[in-house]
Amino acid sequence: MNIQKTNITDKQIAFFREFLAGDTKRYIFGHNQYSKSIINELLKKNLTIEAIVDDFTTKTFDIFYMPDSTNPPNTLKEIKIPIIKTQGLKKGKVVVVVVVTSQTQTALQKLESLQNKQLEFMDYFAFYKVNYEFRKNENLIENLKESEKFGLDLLDLEFFDGFIASINNTKISTWKDFRAHFWDNKNAYENIYNLLNDAESKRQFEKIVNFRLNSDFRFMEGFSFRPKEQYFEDFLPLKNIDIFFDIGAYKGESSLEFIKHNKNYKQIYFFEPER
Repeated sequence: MNIQKTNITDKQIAFFREFLAGDTKRYIFGHNQYSKSIINELLKKNLTIEAIVDDFTTKTFDIFYMPDSTNPPNTLKEIKIPIIKTQGLKKGKVVVVVVVTSQTQTALQKLESLQNKQLEFMDYFAFYKVNYEFRKNENLIENLKESEKFGLDLLDLEFFDGFIASINNTKISTWKDFRAHFWDNKNAYENIYNLLNDAESKRQFEKIVNFRLNSDFRFMEGFSFRPKEQYFEDFLPLKNIDIFFDIGAYKGESSLEFIKHNKNYKQIYFFEPER
């Protein structure tokens, strides 16, 4: 397995510095815990956010609260940040951080389709990595601006690995946990790689590991988000399966998809503890 190390680029550093510049028109694409992490950090630095970009909500703004130094202690100031659609980025010079994690490729393609040559954007994986390196090495950076000092205290990417979480006795694990686990158990990962039967599976496993080690989305080129197909790959002998267990079935979408692939099934067992 070919484990690679990629470094941040001068272009990425320039983007990060521009994003933290006082007069930049900055937007956050996506509306989740990571976008809130960025926004809260920007507000601490008295940097404004033009808007949150979210095509899937009917809300027109989100509210954040920050300490109000002009009022009595423990008083919070309400800050409303507009929520706009992607089309709102078609004109003018804007700088965008994309914090959509499961469908990053779709989000990036959506921004590229706007054909706004003044639009600059970076995915959260790269943004987090640049921020980390920036904070670690800011004493080496020339002409450091006040707004750039100490970088941003961003939320680490969550990595839903129940095994690692159980080792650390936490509800969730992070990408930092994954990296530590990988380097402590590199031979085990190599063994998994060698157990894979075909070249394509090995290639994909290698790319995913490198992506998680480097926070570099370029390793994910060629992948697509297809949740309906995740249990029904072409190489699985589904027509030979008589009994299907749907664990965590929700509304039974996976069971219905299984029926499409195997109309000769005999039994389906459907479990959903939350319903």
